[in-house]
This record gives sequence, C-alpha cells and structure tokens, in this order.
Amino acid sequence: MPTTDRFSWAFRAVLLTAAMTFAGCDDVHTQTSDKKTSPIQKPVQFTVGIRQDGQPLPVDKKTHLVHLNKKPFQIVFYFEKMSSMLVQASFQPTFVRQAEGGARMDQILRQDGTIVEDQLNPDFTLYLSDGGLHHNWFYVDPQNHRFDANGVQPIPEKQGGGYYCVRTVRQLNVEEKTLPVAQCPSDKIYLLFFQVDRLSGIRSRAERQRDWLVLAFEN
Repeated sequence: MPTTDRFSWAFRAVLLTAAMTFAGCDDVHTQTSDKKTSPIQKPVQFTVGIRQDGQPLPVDKKTHLVHLNKKPFQIVFYFEKMSSMLVQASFQPTFVRQAEGGARMDQILRQDGTIVEDQLNPDFTLYLSDGGLHHNWFYVDPQNHRFDANGVQPIPEKQGGGYYCVRTVRQLNVEEKTLPVAQCPSDKIYLLFFQVDRLSGIRSRAERQRDWLVLAFEN
C-alpha cells in the first residue's frame, strides 16, 4: 500500500499538496471520519484530486469539498495498480450520501448504466446524471483507455511505482446537451469514484476502494 514515502516522485507535490481525501475498501464512512487515525495509514488503492490552471487545489479532508472557478479543470489520480474506475457525476448529493453511508456499490450504480464514450477523452466531456449513469474510465494499453491521450504516466518502481492519470474536463453533458464548464447550471458537482476489478468468469465487479469529491464553483 502507498505511504508518504511512496510519493517521492515529481507528482507527489500534485497529489499531497492538494490535501486529498483517502478512503478504505471495507468501511468508507468510518475510515473517512475517524479523526484519531491518520488517513495516510489507511489501505489506499488510489487517491484523487482536482487541478486547475496547472495547480493542485486543496481538498477538505472532512467534507471532501474542493473550491474552484467555473472553467476547465482536471481530475488527477494516483493508482497503485490500474483497473477500471467507475465515476458518477451528479448535481445532487444522493449517490455520494449513499456511498458515505456504506451502501453497496451495486445499490448505487446501475448495472446497465455505463455511459458510452470514445477512447482517450477527445471531447474533454464529463457526463452529469441524476439517474445513476456512470463513466467507466478503464486502462488497457497506451492507446486503449479513457484518460487524456497523454494522461497516463507510469511511476518508476524505484520511486514507489504506480500510475499518475489525468482526465481533463472542458465541457459538461447535461440531459444530452453539451455546454462549457463556464455555463454549468449548478454551483456544485458531486463526483463519486469506485475502483473495481472484474471478477473472473462473471459479469459482476468487485469494489477495491471508493472516494468522492464535492466541486464547489466560486463563480
């Protein structure tokens, strides 16, 4: 599991300076609200944060809140190991509250609710759905993934290993209409993340870790 000394590579500043939240696999609510235990010591498969204008933005560790301007931004990840990242984006807190309360992933995300997207994020679009539709940001190889075209960078093993991944958001898809981030009709976006593994021989997926961010636009 990654610890502070595993983030000694150049991207450590991006991930840790942003004061990212961490969530464990077994008891998300307890692990994100326990003030007596450092979150760095929790089992961590991935960390997530927001970058805007080339700078990491601070994340409130208690509320998972990120303040940003209403313009393009990037979602940045550190992965210990690559696997599918299911991402649900909504204007309502319903799904985040369910995840925080410990509801099972299959109770929150629709099995048939995966959004159809092109590879390599060519349109820089985030899809918003209050009905449970979700992204599947997977990685197969350098030309077969759903992060930015040059957005997946392996971290050398001598620097702790893992992967640094970036997904740029320049526009939003809201009720089948595409609009720039500057025209977002809400002052908040709720992002829910599930890293999952496909179970061998069956269609279901096993959750490895969950986390969430609340994006609060300042203008």
